[in-house]
Amino acid sequence: MLFRPSGGLIYHLRASRSRELWRPFNQAVAAWLRGWQPSSDELILLGPSGGYTLPPEFLQRFKKIHAFDTDWLAPLFFRRRHPGAVFSREDLFWQSEGIGIEGLQLLLNRTPHAAILFSNILGQLPLEANVDEAKWNVFLARLAGALRDRSYASYHDLYSITPLDQALHAAVFQEINLGVPLDQLKSLNAAPTAQITDHLLAAMTWPQARAKTLMPWSLRRDSLHVVQGVLGPA
Repeated sequence: MLFRPSGGLIYHLRASRSRELWRPFNQAVAAWLRGWQPSSDELILLGPSGGYTLPPEFLQRFKKIHAFDTDWLAPLFFRRRHPGAVFSREDLFWQSEGIGIEGLQLLLNRTPHAAILFSNILGQLPLEANVDEAKWNVFLARLAGALRDRSYASYHDLYSITPLDQALHAAVFQEINLGVPLDQLKSLNAAPTAQITDHLLAAMTWPQARAKTLMPWSLRRDSLHVVQGVLGPA
């Protein structure tokens, strides 16, 4: 699809115009990924879009990359930055009966030694279709089970806030990073129309997680995304 709730043509256009705006986030992702040193030279890469937030030096570690993104424009833009990946548009999460991990599990069975990176995809899944809370919790539990004993990493939206003037981004992120509850963010008093979207991942139980970190991303000048990075076993 050219236009999607979490990507598509609009996202590619925004990426082309936002290099300076995104630079701090891209640097944070690069620093975070330096802490993940999987022993495998094979990588499953989920949801990379055009690879705009992925550092080339990280991807160059791997001899084989299996990339999955349902956006049909993703391979075109991704390969300009990171040539060599084998792309598939297979949807590993949404099937006719709803959200599940059957597709992902089959992939993991086929590639038992590959490391896996969720490239800012998991927080987008609830935006793609209506998801029942009970089914979402089952999905997260099954995902955690599938990742057990697998070298994995994920960076994903926890919360997004818009409209929010860029001058407030640092203050809002600092409060969230300090653990201030969302309904008590004093910094949002200056932005009474701001809306917080919960991407339904705060309660995810990550198996054998070694480290978690939060990173601010000014996706647009009027929106702040609070992105969590989780490192599993190396």
